[in-house]
Amino acid sequence: MIFKIMALLFIVAMIAIGALFYTGYQVYKDAIAAKPLEQAVNEVMMQDDYVPYEQISKNFTNAVVAIEDHRFWFRDGVDYIAIGRAFVVNMLSGSISEGGSTITQQVAKNLYFNNQASITRKVAEIFFVNDLESRYSKQEILSLYVNIIYYGDGYYGIKQAANGYYDKEPSQLDLYESAMLAGLPQAPSIYQLSSGLEKAQKRQLQVLNAMVLYDFITQQQMDEALAAHE
Repeated sequence: MIFKIMALLFIVAMIAIGALFYTGYQVYKDAIAAKPLEQAVNEVMMQDDYVPYEQISKNFTNAVVAIEDHRFWFRDGVDYIAIGRAFVVNMLSGSISEGGSTITQQVAKNLYFNNQASITRKVAEIFFVNDLESRYSKQEILSLYVNIIYYGDGYYGIKQAANGYYDKEPSQLDLYESAMLAGLPQAPSIYQLSSGLEKAQKRQLQVLNAMVLYDFITQQQMDEALAAHE
């Protein structure tokens, strides 16, 4: 009897998941039909403030990858481990409390969707991953991401953020500044430096610790970066 119940529940779950992926695929197809991917990407790359990967400080790109998606350079496609973990957490909480998004998925979200989280939209993002990663390099995807996200205080994209917060070009950002800016997009209204400096500094420490954890920098480099700005 228990086996039959479990089997029935499994079948129901598979049907529900299938329906969810079908709905997500339709959302993806509708978005692509309304605006082809190449057009959406070109609109970003043609902006005056767009900064290509080669002109962005390595400190900053490393900080972003460490805190947002540390498997970015080595993984192809969707991070199913993160997606699975987020799915379980969201199902238990009854809401979208954890995203599990890779940098590539976040590019898709910013190109095509608003910030209203839903499971259907998360599924739709998955279909964009193969499109983006089959047409664009990791460097191009990462540069798209840092150029379209919001950093608070009215600054969109890394050029505006670097200019506005530090009066520097993106290529000139040091480790301390890079870690600070990389932490802002998680919650820009909370961390923006005009009103949330103390919280931003705590977030900055999380970024630096992630960089140490994933071998982007050493503990000594982290300590020296913090000491230089005391």
